[in-house]
Amino acid sequence: MKAADPAHDYDGEHLMGVFETAAGPAFRALDRQKRSLLDEIDRFHLSAFMALQFVRGPDSVRFSEQILTRITLMAAHVYAANDEALSALVKDMGDEPTAEAVAEARQALARVDHNMRVVPDRGSVVRNMFQSAEEFVRYFFMRRWTILRSRSPFVTCDRPIVLYQAPETRRTGVGVGLATADVILYPVDRYCALAMRHPAQDHKEGVVDVSAEQVAALNKSIAHSADRWVFHHPDDAPFATSPLPGRTPPRG
Repeated sequence: MKAADPAHDYDGEHLMGVFETAAGPAFRALDRQKRSLLDEIDRFHLSAFMALQFVRGPDSVRFSEQILTRITLMAAHVYAANDEALSALVKDMGDEPTAEAVAEARQALARVDHNMRVVPDRGSVVRNMFQSAEEFVRYFFMRRWTILRSRSPFVTCDRPIVLYQAPETRRTGVGVGLATADVILYPVDRYCALAMRHPAQDHKEGVVDVSAEQVAALNKSIAHSADRWVFHHPDDAPFATSPLPGRTPPRG
């Protein structure tokens, strides 16, 4: 998919670099030997980085395409059923809205393939991505943060912002999002992850050592969040004894 303006690609890559550079000190502060929470500046920069990771997932373009396609098909249906709207459309396209021109436009709309795909240009996707990331920063920053450290390795995936909601807190017809998730989990590195809970008074912040059994459960949640890919260190075999559904354990 080509961008409408090559400058959008440069702007997007430049802005991503700004987010990543700003988050660098926060990641260094989360070095495994340190056992303290981040200060507010590092916390904000890491929140912004995670918000960007959330919106730049592999399904972002796919979601934008689905929304744009639905809007286009809905608009075609509305215009075809409304003479006044169709006349205005013909006029907006630079033609005189004669009866013949309106009839031709209606015939063209009737031929619209309902299996079509409308692909947004890369520039608009990047623009929307950064606008959404700016709005989502607060959903990370305001939560109660717990640093999870372990001697057992974590995995990560192509959608590393993991939203978890306990079965007992789920509501029928309500999805799980940044605002409603009981916990937002983010694997930081091989032996460290962040767990971000709602800012309730009884949710304390701190640093917690987690067991191998707890890491195994968290790794399954991370893997289930993946769009296509799960990543781990080549020396690790996180699912060797407890494979994911539909997968077989590796053979030595």
